[in-house]
Amino acid sequence: IAGATLLPAALGHMSFAEAMGACIVTSVALVALGLSGSMQRLTALIPLPIALGMLLGVFLPFGTSMVKSVASVPEIAGPMVVAFLVVTAFPAVARRFPPILAALVAGLVAVALFAPIDTETLPGMRLAHPILVVPAFRLEAILSLAPPMLLTVIAIHNAQSFAILRARGFAPPVNAATTMIGGVSALNALFGGIPAAVATIHTALFSAAGPKANRYAAALLFGCYAILLGVFAPTVAELALILPGALTATLAGLALLGVLEDSFSRVFAGGHRFAALITFLVSASGIAPFGLSSAFWALVAGLTIVWTMDRPRAGQSADE
Repeated sequence: IAGATLLPAALGHMSFAEAMGACIVTSVALVALGLSGSMQRLTALIPLPIALGMLLGVFLPFGTSMVKSVASVPEIAGPMVVAFLVVTAFPAVARRFPPILAALVAGLVAVALFAPIDTETLPGMRLAHPILVVPAFRLEAILSLAPPMLLTVIAIHNAQSFAILRARGFAPPVNAATTMIGGVSALNALFGGIPAAVATIHTALFSAAGPKANRYAAALLFGCYAILLGVFAPTVAELALILPGALTATLAGLALLGVLEDSFSRVFAGGHRFAALITFLVSASGIAPFGLSSAFWALVAGLTIVWTMDRPRAGQSADE
């Protein structure tokens, strides 16, 4: 999403083919970082509290939007929250019937009762048709778009996702993942897509779903769903516009409650608390100077404080 926000502004002073050329250059840079081993070293420079503080600021609006939905559209958001809490209160039930699924069912029932959708407005089944793009390479376009795209991938999406995995006890193959992402990004550009990245929200959800040894299954299953969504993208996009915003906002907020709780407990539990606080505040502010999102500037602010005011003492790890 952060990468996609850069593209519309860039198209004001370059052609779409030139934008895709810049995306291919970004892809080559990602492959080079992965193969050289530099990505692992860059990731190790970011203390875990700083990465989690950046993550908290990104996810906080999902939680506040859920609360706003309960206040503004209680007939839809209210039953969803109640269903989530009731199922959560009974662990034996929650293990077999996930609370988030109970919230979705309650939300759909509420929509049917209080905000029924006109069946005549339902979209017909339409398939997406891939269009091959012949990239063009212009130095001005590359210098304008490739650096912020590269920063978006490695300093926002991937930094957050790798931090989540580290916090959950996993050891992500940073260099290999970056190399693969670069290769996939080049393919994306040939069909008009922005560079790929490790999806932050999905990583947060999947890395906490079920027994640790089997959590990869959620990602694999979601990948299959994502392919179907892509094939039927025109229909899915139209359907998403028809559903009430309160339904999706509440569902997203409930799904991320566990992530927010875990991140808050970790980010201020050890060292770098002041730097983590500043990182969180900047990330949650929503500022976007020079077209770069608040998450990027949060990382800059947090690392600046760590490296200038809050350097770890001898014998203290960077994550403490």
